[in-house]
Amino acid sequence: SVIDRVAGTDVEPALGWIYRNVHLPVLFAFLAAVRLSRPSQYPFVRTVFVLSFLPALLVIWLFPLAPPRWLTAVGMGPAPTDAELGAGGALFHNETAAAASQHFGFALFVAVVSLWLFPRSRVAWVAAAYPALVFVVIVGTGNHYVLDCVVGSLTFVLAALAASTNVSDPTTQSRT
Repeated sequence: SVIDRVAGTDVEPALGWIYRNVHLPVLFAFLAAVRLSRPSQYPFVRTVFVLSFLPALLVIWLFPLAPPRWLTAVGMGPAPTDAELGAGGALFHNETAAAASQHFGFALFVAVVSLWLFPRSRVAWVAAAYPALVFVVIVGTGNHYVLDCVVGSLTFVLAALAASTNVSDPTTQSRT
């Protein structure tokens, strides 16, 4: 229904532009801001970010899934031909990696960490709306299914759990 509301409207090109151009700058700016403003929490945040790729890669390997925009029933055009797959030349771009939406996972990561580290900041509360925008963008453009957003979120939950088991209490460490 999200695709139906977006397809063929004036909003569709804008969402496509956001999908292609906003994700990485927001993510890198966010990580840089955390590194500069909260250096003591940055190692944990960085570890969660890096570890999130492990369950995502496992899901993508076990369940390669094409995006919904390839389904002719959705009405967004035909699936690409074998020759068109990978023709974009992007080294780390996988056309059948829809099963774990890291786009949504990253957006949720930015929102949750912002609320954790900067709870009284207006920027944190704006960041809280970022996952909703990303959801509309990735589902509305036919790049992900709703379940992909759930799986992408779970990759960060698992990463946070793994990272938190590696965090030591500084009060129990001996001084040298």
